[in-house]
Amino acid sequence: MTDPNSSPDVPPADYHRTPSKSFWPDPDEYATAKAALGERGRYVSDYLRASLRFLNHSPDAALETLREHWPPPRRPGRPRRDAKAEQAGEQD
Repeated sequence: MTDPNSSPDVPPADYHRTPSKSFWPDPDEYATAKAALGERGRYVSDYLRASLRFLNHSPDAALETLREHWPPPRRPGRPRRDAKAEQAGEQD
């Protein structure tokens, strides 16, 4: 299976030895980032891997670079049942 978000120059990961990691980005943020990277001939998955490598190599520099873009903390646990209704009400 070929990952459509991965660079064609990089061999695919061994899906049996390297389980995927999941995250749920805001759809608008993801689409904007994907477009910005695509305009520059880059891929989201490669960008995320480069970000992890930057963090592993220079954690203080990486965190300082991202400081002003850091998302607010998430509430622990599962979302409340009425959270979707509240979000829908906010968009009206």
